[in-house]
Amino acid sequence: MLNIGSGKSSTILEVANKLIKVMSKGSIQPQGYEPEYTLESGLLEMLDWLSSQTAEDRFAIATRELEGRGLTV
Repeated sequence: MLNIGSGKSSTILEVANKLIKVMSKGSIQPQGYEPEYTLESGLLEMLDWLSSQTAEDRFAIATRELEGRGLTV
């Protein structure tokens, strides 16, 4: 279930069917989704990947880019 700001949770299939309806594409049928990972196994894989990453401080670069675009106060 997901809530995309409507105040009501919807399944991915419900969202897909509503998109088909509003786009007047009634002949399209959403394909089924079979997850490859459980939430826990996905989180464990992500944790393993994160442990091999090195943080890089890019604050100064980001600040200059924002300033260059007039997006800072």
